[in-house]
Formats: sequence, structure tokens, C-alpha cells
Amino acid sequence: MPTAGGAEGRVAGIPPLRSWAAWGVTERGIFYCPSEGANSAASIDFYDFETRLSRQITLLSRTPFWLSASADGKEVLFNQAEQDESTIVLVRAK
Repeated sequence: MPTAGGAEGRVAGIPPLRSWAAWGVTERGIFYCPSEGANSAASIDFYDFETRLSRQITLLSRTPFWLSASADGKEVLFNQAEQDESTIVLVRAK
């Protein structure tokens, strides 16, 4: 939804997500986990509000169900579940 108000809509440039919880908004953009295609690896990507472009940040061994980011975009948290338990991972952005 635009900050000035109006109708909500999709953000052009962000593909379908892995899950409803696999994204986090920051001051500069959105970190997200795209759905894995037939030939694509799990990853964390970033959509930049200024350029309106996405880029891959890192590859992962497994796609997380949830992801969150600090407001300044310097830290991204996500889970790496192996069974019913889960492990939380912290990535410090440079």
C-alpha cells in the first residue's frame, strides 16, 4: 500500500515468495526468499526501493519458512528447520 494512502498492490519486481512469512521490510527495501523453481537454489534476495530492482544476497542450503530484518537492513534473521526443532541464523549485512 502506498505510504500516502491508496489501494494495495503487488510490488513489481518481487517473484512469488517461499511462504507468507519469508520476507522483511527495511528502510531501503525488502529482503525475501523467492519460491524455488525447478533449477534454482534457495536464496535470500533484496528488492531495492530506490532502483526498483532485486538482487540475490546469498545462497542457502534450505529455504527458510520465515525471515525478518532489522529496520536499517544490517541484520537478517531466518530459520533453518531440520525437523520439528529449528535453528535461528543471523546474517550481518555489509
